[in-house]
Amino acid sequence: MTEHARAMRRLVTRFFPPPIRTPDALGGFLVGQANYVTQRVTYEFCRNTLGYFGQHMFADLRFQAQERLCRWEGFAAVLADGLVLAEGLLRPAAPAPLSALRAGLITLYADGLAAQPEPVHRADGFADLVDSFAHRLDRVAEIEPRPVRDIAHTGARRVYDVLPIYSGNEAADREGIDRAMLFCLISVTDQLSRRLDAAAVGAALVAAHADKVA
Repeated sequence: MTEHARAMRRLVTRFFPPPIRTPDALGGFLVGQANYVTQRVTYEFCRNTLGYFGQHMFADLRFQAQERLCRWEGFAAVLADGLVLAEGLLRPAAPAPLSALRAGLITLYADGLAAQPEPVHRADGFADLVDSFAHRLDRVAEIEPRPVRDIAHTGARRVYDVLPIYSGNEAADREGIDRAMLFCLISVTDQLSRRLDAAAVGAALVAAHADKVA
């Protein structure tokens, strides 16, 4: 394949991405989106808050350590939000038992966290996050799928809690993070709605995990 043909293929894939038809494809998409969203939201918040002093602070080793913590914890929160969004799209099309669907989503969450560089601040691992996500899915299963605004607010709270810098105006900071997270998750929801083959992914997740919940 020529370089021109490869470039054209990349261009087509960018503007016309393929359908998401497997659990691995769903996990890969949501992991990528969680990394992008977290980096965009936290970097833009810090840059806007620091202003002129940003160049100095971004070079500070202590600030960098806190920023890495923020991005990892933020990633975990945004990935959980993305999987909750996916659950709402998969549930109507998935076969029984739906508990197997949730088990599959929990596995995607744990795998997504494990695939990230090991965080220094979590020497004891992240089993607490997986357990918390499992409880969240159990609660979600009892109600109608929530609107994206409610889901985004959950991740935004966690991102705010671990930011490396604040402006001193808590209300404005929280509102800014909330807006940014909502904007990004609306985009994720739009992409999932267009690309996700809910029947195929739901069936695959249930088939792979049905024996674990029997």
